[in-house]
Amino acid sequence: MAQDGRNNTIPLAYAIVEGETSDAWFFFLQRLRLWVTPQPGLCLILDRHESIKSVVRRLNSNWHHVFCIRHIAQNFMRTFKNTEMKKKVTNIGYSMTQSSITHYRNQIRDWSDDAVKWVDDIPKKQWLQAHDEGRRWGHMTTNISECVNNVLRGVHNLPISPIVQATYYRSIELFVKRGSEARAMMASGKIYLDKVMDNLAKERAISNTHQVYIHNRGQNIFSVQELVRQPSGRPTGTFMVDLDKKWCDCGEFQALHYPCSHVIGACSKIHHDFMMYVSPCYTLQYVYNVYQKEFQPVPRQSYWPEYDGIELCHNPIMRRDPKGRPQSARIHTEMDQRDSSRHPKRCGICRNEGHKKKKKKS
Repeated sequence: MAQDGRNNTIPLAYAIVEGETSDAWFFFLQRLRLWVTPQPGLCLILDRHESIKSVVRRLNSNWHHVFCIRHIAQNFMRTFKNTEMKKKVTNIGYSMTQSSITHYRNQIRDWSDDAVKWVDDIPKKQWLQAHDEGRRWGHMTTNISECVNNVLRGVHNLPISPIVQATYYRSIELFVKRGSEARAMMASGKIYLDKVMDNLAKERAISNTHQVYIHNRGQNIFSVQELVRQPSGRPTGTFMVDLDKKWCDCGEFQALHYPCSHVIGACSKIHHDFMMYVSPCYTLQYVYNVYQKEFQPVPRQSYWPEYDGIELCHNPIMRRDPKGRPQSARIHTEMDQRDSSRHPKRCGICRNEGHKKKKKKS
């Protein structure tokens, strides 16, 4: 799965395998690289499973393999059993500046030297947003791949042929709908996505509270001083902006690929159009290009050419027992546990807290 400029998920490739084994991952990623994503430098967000890491090394694909921050937090929780420190680990991953990383790292170090050593052993470029050079585009988890389960609801337990058929026609429906929406917005005269324009409007309003200083005659290096506390609650500070290198000390410019309030303030100082620093991936034309390819209808089976090849037969021993309700194979981990302070347990009958339907109120 991937995402377009509107943050809509895009199905890139499907595979039906016997399980999440090393051979299955190699089968899938090798063909993904060969037929779907041959270009180098792509960011591949996966968990830290040893079979996946070994396959990525075997492929030598020149992809940028990074880790899902939710899986890192899950592994931390499994080792140290501390919900508060788990949140600090997640905050480190999402941080865009070294000062924020140091702040949360010191809190973990004050709690446990073993915990901070565990965090430091993970390569920085594979999980810290501040060190990934903008390859993630703000995506820190594998949630975009998990959402396909909802799209294919009711299909998982079907035979192979209906699974392929349902996947094919639902993909067609998705691409036609998204492509039509992008084309309609382009026809109305829009160039950039609404979400990006809304974010830029907020950043522009914040930039009016900044004091900007020019540091060279080329007018490309600035220091921007914040005079008003930010909506996020972060203390005010002074940030360097380099327009030629597309750099801002706050980290948002590099991570999200569109101007932050400091860059907009610098551009306003020299009467420069800040829209030139918005990545073209956020234009409607790029989104439309994603869905421009059309799927051809499958002809009637009587028109198919005669097949002369290997015939595969199912193994009756592996057939699932039809008796009883289907058993879920999902293994719940620390990632699935809810914060009891935010979601207290309630009675299944009266929905009040403090007791269960099988026990009296204490």
